[in-house]
Amino acid sequence: MLFLCIKDIVMKAIIKYLVLSSAVLCLAGCGSAYYGSTRYKNDDISLGDSKGRVVQKYGKPYSQEIETIDGKTVETIGYKERMRYGYRINTFFVFEDGKLIRKVQQEQRPHPSITVDEE
Repeated sequence: MLFLCIKDIVMKAIIKYLVLSSAVLCLAGCGSAYYGSTRYKNDDISLGDSKGRVVQKYGKPYSQEIETIDGKTVETIGYKERMRYGYRINTFFVFEDGKLIRKVQQEQRPHPSITVDEE
């Protein structure tokens, strides 16, 4: 009798653990599965890399902007990337005197009234 009570308690604990683990994994995976992964990863480049290295890695940029701030040449190049479900990611690489100092990514969400067919 005591063995059956302990067995029931252990089984309930195992089931509770499996349900909670499944829920956590499902919710954690939803963020990355929602629109995919960008091709402009931090592992591919490093701060201090040259503009030439970034362009060699990712190709011709969509946009370029050059300005002088406090006597330093600041150049920003941008790439657009289409993701699943109509999302877009804009990635900007900022260079100061030819060296990468920052990467900025902006997410563009699709308009709620627009339906996008998967390709």
